[in-house]
Amino acid sequence: MKDVYFSSIESDQVTLVAPNVFARDWLEERHAELIKFLLKSINGKDSTIRFITK
Repeated sequence: MKDVYFSSIESDQVTLVAPNVFARDWLEERHAELIKFLLKSINGKDSTIRFITK
């Protein structure tokens, strides 16, 4: 998780960059809902998350 970062935040879409495919898939499968929940608690709206690799 230390090498994951936000690439962009545009209206209701957040892009997260992972260092490799394994990390991207792991984040998406295991933590997408938690990340969505945390984003909603911060900005008050639902966001879609796009996971990409470097």
